[in-house]
Amino acid sequence: MATLTFAGAAGSVTGSRHLLNLTGGKMLLDCGLFQGHRRDADSKNRTFLFTPADLTAVLLSHAHLDHTGNLPRLVKQGFAGKIYCTRATAELAEVLLQDSANIQQKDAEFYNRKHPAGPIEPLYTADDIAPVIARFCPVEYEDRFEPAPGASARFIEAGHILGSAQIELDWQENGSAHRLVFTGDLGRKNMPLVRDPAQPHAADTVIMESTYGNRLHAAGGNASAHLETVIRRTVKRGGKVFIPAFALGRVQEIASLLETLHNRDSIGRVPVYVDSPLAEKTTAVFSKNRRILDQDFGRQSGQSDPFGAGWVQYISRQADSVKLNALDTPAVIIAPSGMCEGGRILHHLRHNLSDPKNSVVLVGYQAEGTLGRRLSEGKREVLVFGLPVKVRAEIVTAHEYSAHADYKDLTQYLKAFALPPRKVFLVHGEADSARPLAARLGRAGCAEHIHVAAYGETVTI
Repeated sequence: MATLTFAGAAGSVTGSRHLLNLTGGKMLLDCGLFQGHRRDADSKNRTFLFTPADLTAVLLSHAHLDHTGNLPRLVKQGFAGKIYCTRATAELAEVLLQDSANIQQKDAEFYNRKHPAGPIEPLYTADDIAPVIARFCPVEYEDRFEPAPGASARFIEAGHILGSAQIELDWQENGSAHRLVFTGDLGRKNMPLVRDPAQPHAADTVIMESTYGNRLHAAGGNASAHLETVIRRTVKRGGKVFIPAFALGRVQEIASLLETLHNRDSIGRVPVYVDSPLAEKTTAVFSKNRRILDQDFGRQSGQSDPFGAGWVQYISRQADSVKLNALDTPAVIIAPSGMCEGGRILHHLRHNLSDPKNSVVLVGYQAEGTLGRRLSEGKREVLVFGLPVKVRAEIVTAHEYSAHADYKDLTQYLKAFALPPRKVFLVHGEADSARPLAARLGRAGCAEHIHVAAYGETVTI
């Protein structure tokens, strides 16, 4: 019998790793980094609940680090198979993994200077990235491929970020056909930049995300007005607006929105900086892959290049990044990472959280245990690089930017299957999201069996 082991993103939203054990081989769906409490995340990231050398293949849903970020350790610990993903995911993952290695090394060096009695080691370094890239096997959307003997798979649009995919896997067992669909991170319809999610028609088993399983999103049109209000309010008191954002997808979306607000003269002449060499590189990948972006966005880009030089300024050099902290005039500064767990945003928060003139706008999901979550919960003092910092800045949470489906979207997604799946396993969500979603899906008759996955659990499918 086929089995499924939830080796990550079960009971949490990070560290996506799901082990599918078939007669023809063992396949890992995603290999992401856990983010959260340093010790817990470090332990889960340094070890796996399986033996990497036993894997036949890895299939990636998309490039975000909580889905790809632990591939270097997987390869270092013996994985020697192919890593299947869409072409855009391969291009983006290469950029993100290289950046992740550099950030880990720099953050470890900074932390160790401040805490010489308790040094930490990066999970991997820049030298570990090339062996991962060599194993990438890019596949076009809809094209069939064989990740293991007797198994057939294809990628279909997930609508989350550029290159994101749902994974559809077919195999035969005891003379019967079986199909599993892994949603990865499922996006929303009618969002900027990316295409709408595709709708699978049939599956026996569905592994489905539940990040916002307890929430209905505000209409996307509110995003512009909300951000404009925060910026105008902050500028009026002479402060700076800091926006922690993932360099892939969210930065491009926010930068495009700010460019539009500036062109409308809605936020005046306040300068806008994207403090991220990584964002420059991912934006270049966006530009290269325009053909798989949303058609409406493509028509708009024919009139003015959304990835060209404009009011938004990109900062690459670290020296220029440091200068931003010396600004004594209003500005908008966008910097990774989205959950405030690494990168340049930490340095900006360390220098600016204690100033009540400033604002921090949280535009993405903030996982449990992250600095972003502690800020969203209203903590008045937080640790940045292990050092206490008073929180006096205004903290704003903006859910309307979410690239994840809400409970209505997820319910409609399952209801659109020709027949209800036999089993639905909810992953990539905390308990207060996944459990209400399971109850809602059950009442709607979306599947014969709905189960909230637990970390380390193995089930028969």
